[in-house]
Amino acid sequence: MNKDILLQALNVANKAVASKPLYPIMGCVLLTSKDGRMVINSSNFDLSVQVEIESDTELEIAVPAKKLGEIIGNLADKDVFLKQKDNTLNVKSGKYKANINGVVNDYPGVDFSGAMKYVDVIGFREQTQSVTYAASTNVNLPINGILFELEGDSITMVSTDGIRLAIAKEGYSDVGTGSVLIPNANLREIHKIIGQVKADTVGFSIAENSIRFDIRGDFDVKVNSLLISANFPNYRNIIPDSYSTKAVVRTSQLVSACKQANVISRENNGFVKLTVGNGIWLYTSADIGQTETFVEATCEGNIEIGVNIDYLMDALASSIMAEISLEFSGSNRPIVLRDKYIHIIMPMQL
Repeated sequence: MNKDILLQALNVANKAVASKPLYPIMGCVLLTSKDGRMVINSSNFDLSVQVEIESDTELEIAVPAKKLGEIIGNLADKDVFLKQKDNTLNVKSGKYKANINGVVNDYPGVDFSGAMKYVDVIGFREQTQSVTYAASTNVNLPINGILFELEGDSITMVSTDGIRLAIAKEGYSDVGTGSVLIPNANLREIHKIIGQVKADTVGFSIAENSIRFDIRGDFDVKVNSLLISANFPNYRNIIPDSYSTKAVVRTSQLVSACKQANVISRENNGFVKLTVGNGIWLYTSADIGQTETFVEATCEGNIEIGVNIDYLMDALASSIMAEISLEFSGSNRPIVLRDKYIHIIMPMQL
């Protein structure tokens, strides 16, 4: 089989391989090949991935994922031949040979079946890009998950860490109703897989304790993610219903200004003062010095407000639009960024 195709498939499967597995089998990938197709399975219990590619051999064996990936990645020849002998996987390419000890009939089974609801790939990928940055990193909190709200003809994804909030709503057709919480780390990997396989098809199916994805592109990939059993906070009450000051700015120009301001602001807990009126001024101050940075913007009203520059840069980095608007309703009120979606950041005390 082609070395590059096998390596790409292994890289996708490795999304669900634990870096420090509790059990040795969780550090393995299961290779099952027959009838011209190879299925590569991986699982860390929380996230499971199945990748299907063409194959010209027959085998069924679980081998250490990292070692197999390194061996295949370092091959000089384009062709690689895999063969199983009892509990050993034989790898041959050119004059190179390797034997990898594996396990047979000891890999956990995962159910990837379900009636899929298919959605627009571009819209779905833009949504996941726009929300995963704002979720909490504390795995013990429900806000570590992404709220996945189904509203018949749309899906709304929501994330928060208590200081910032991201809301991405996209219209689809007949996706059903209900809501679930997807672990943020898992949705990040799903987002990466969609891009990695150049997906042209994405579908999902919600089961009792998990959500399954059918992703098709260069490879056919199935993903099963366990769900978080918890209540997500009522995020709608946080969104201001009006503003007193608004600025519309080129996203790239504001990103450049934030990078300049961050040189000094990182020495002062990321604090930056924004002065909005005739454009946007970014002021920073720390023991090492001060900076002033200006960005052209179309403004309504005036305000001075403090913001964490890292949070502002994260929101801008997730934006998919050339222009973005910033809405303010007071120096102690949330800052609302709007492009195609909504990003909210709590201010810092001036």
